[in-house]
Amino acid sequence: MTIDITDNNPRISYTANANGAQTVFAVPYEFFDNSDLNVYVAGVLKSEGTGSANYGVSGGSGATGTVTFVSGVTASAIVTLTRSITIERTTDFTAGSDINRASLNTQLDLITGINADLEDDLTRSVRLNDADSAAATTLPLLDDRKGTVLGFNATTGAVEAGPKIAEVQSLQDVTTSIALLGTTDAVGDMNTLAAISGNITTAAGNSANVSTVAGISANVTTVAGISGNVTTVAGIASDISTVAADAYDIGRVSLYATEVNAVGDNIAAVDTVADNIGSVNYFFNRYKTGTTDPAYNAIAGTPAEGDLFYNTAQNKLKVYTGFSGNGGQGWLNGSAAGDGLLATSGGTMTGALGGLHRSESVTGTTPALNVGNNNFFDNGTLTATTSPTFTNVPTKARWQYSFNSGSGGAGFYIPDITEAGQDRAFAPIATVARPTSLGTGQIYAIRFSTDGDKIFFLYSNTDRIYEHALTENWDITTIAATATTNYYYGGYESNAYDFCFSPDGLHMYVLGTGSDVLRHWTLTSPFSLSTLAYDDGKSVISNPYSFHISNDGMILFVMSSAEFVYKYNFGTEWDASSIGSYDYAESGPTSNGDTFVDTNAALGGFTITPDGLTMIAAGNTYERITYSALATPNVMSRGANLIRTPIPIPVLIDDANNYVMGFSRNGKYMWLSGNDQKTIALFDTSSPCQVTLPSSVAEGSPTLIKPNARTTMEFVTSNGGTNVNLIKVDVV
Repeated sequence: MTIDITDNNPRISYTANANGAQTVFAVPYEFFDNSDLNVYVAGVLKSEGTGSANYGVSGGSGATGTVTFVSGVTASAIVTLTRSITIERTTDFTAGSDINRASLNTQLDLITGINADLEDDLTRSVRLNDADSAAATTLPLLDDRKGTVLGFNATTGAVEAGPKIAEVQSLQDVTTSIALLGTTDAVGDMNTLAAISGNITTAAGNSANVSTVAGISANVTTVAGISGNVTTVAGIASDISTVAADAYDIGRVSLYATEVNAVGDNIAAVDTVADNIGSVNYFFNRYKTGTTDPAYNAIAGTPAEGDLFYNTAQNKLKVYTGFSGNGGQGWLNGSAAGDGLLATSGGTMTGALGGLHRSESVTGTTPALNVGNNNFFDNGTLTATTSPTFTNVPTKARWQYSFNSGSGGAGFYIPDITEAGQDRAFAPIATVARPTSLGTGQIYAIRFSTDGDKIFFLYSNTDRIYEHALTENWDITTIAATATTNYYYGGYESNAYDFCFSPDGLHMYVLGTGSDVLRHWTLTSPFSLSTLAYDDGKSVISNPYSFHISNDGMILFVMSSAEFVYKYNFGTEWDASSIGSYDYAESGPTSNGDTFVDTNAALGGFTITPDGLTMIAAGNTYERITYSALATPNVMSRGANLIRTPIPIPVLIDDANNYVMGFSRNGKYMWLSGNDQKTIALFDTSSPCQVTLPSSVAEGSPTLIKPNARTTMEFVTSNGGTNVNLIKVDVV
């Protein structure tokens, strides 16, 4: 390339876009090395690197190029790009030997570029006009020019030390004041002030009082008009203070003067009630009379269990139990009118009292619930499949069975859609909307730190990974609205679809279709994006969509856009440079064209459970996931063991393109969402609790209950337990 100095101005300035998002600026002149460039933003020299205030360089080596900032440049800021080639000889041509034309051209280009840089510097320097006669331009000695203004001799035009800087500044300060004092108005004002100088001195001594009075001048005028009233009030000041202290009480008494008089007439009875106020309140709240049984008021919580009511229309004393008969809500007859509450002969009360809260603790995996004696049964924490039975069931009865479902099994539980009660076992434990600060762009992957105190989003619009804190570990409802920090990976990869961390948080991988390379970063602090440093990468299959690395960092699975799965092995754990070619025996399509799932689902998110025994993917066609077991951990055999018969599972979330997913490294949690990110759903994949109900229960059994839940089942019968309805299941 031939460089022409006249066409190679090594300086250009830009005004950054007003939206503050511009990151790329062209370098229109040739340069040879990144160090040749000086990059200024608003007059501040910037550095090449990967930090948020740094930039990267492309091009050069004798050609033009671009400067790309990691973060968008502040709106309207001036960005200046200059060149300063190091003055050096880079090629030595040996005498008697042939001269390499390419080397010679490069050397000449460098010399030309250096001359252009010097020309730029010269044009920006102070220099004599070509038409000037010779003049001395040597500066005075250091001690002679310290603190002076640069001047030029009036005769020769030579450089010399001028007046002191302090003198020039003093002159400037007094010039304006001198001009003002010389005006007619200023002179008149000074004569006036001289005539009243004594008054001014007096006022200055009382300036604080004057300022106070000026601030309340309106009040002073008002007081002057009512001076007589003020004097009167001053004479009864103590009485006014006494009344003011009791103003509220006086006001209240005046409102109830009639009632106050009545109390005074019956003060003895008032004293008696006061001495027994606790009993009065209790009896008032528990015993009432009337012609109609009081209806239950959910807001007031009345009547309450144990309340008494005498129905004057029925001549019956009743007790409120919360249940009617042995079943539904209502009042129970306590007695009928007569000579006594019970007849003196044959007055034996029989049968269950029904409706009162009569609890019993039961144990074991086959508890017998004695409904004839109790109506609430607590089985504690279940550790195995439990099969309760019902005994001594009254004709009409209503009872509850409660238990804790425990912590569940080893994890990775995803129910078959045909399993009874699977909707209870696999509903999300929490759902939240995406953080609003991320905007509306697509999010292709979500990851958590190992202990669940951080969540990370791979955001396609900006080629960045955003880090958000969680107030409570694994509680996605506590996601911070604003990112703690973010990392720009766009300098290394584009069109990224997936990323992951190692369990210890000291390695991060990003995979995209821009280069089909698995990119590797190291971290000096676990899961801290601010400590990322790029390491290297490994080329993989074309158009990779998603990937998974085993917990030990020795096996890599990559899913292609064609939904084929390829297996790679690491030579050294978590070392991208040690990844070999994919294992043909366990990878890709067979001769029959086997894919990961059935042809009715379009996949994006893909993973393998941490135990290596279950392959899972999220599809967006039917808002479901598909999975299949591996006979040996992390081992696929082409054909029979490659996924052929996936099981569709309802994902129970509302989002388009539901293929963002992942598993926690401990296998306890799975998350699911879509790249539109309307909703993020978190699932507990611990094994559920299983309850097998008696055959008389119309709901059927078994029933699966999600782990770590307090569950209460409510049953009712009207024929002594021959047919039992499960009318409610509360899972908290």
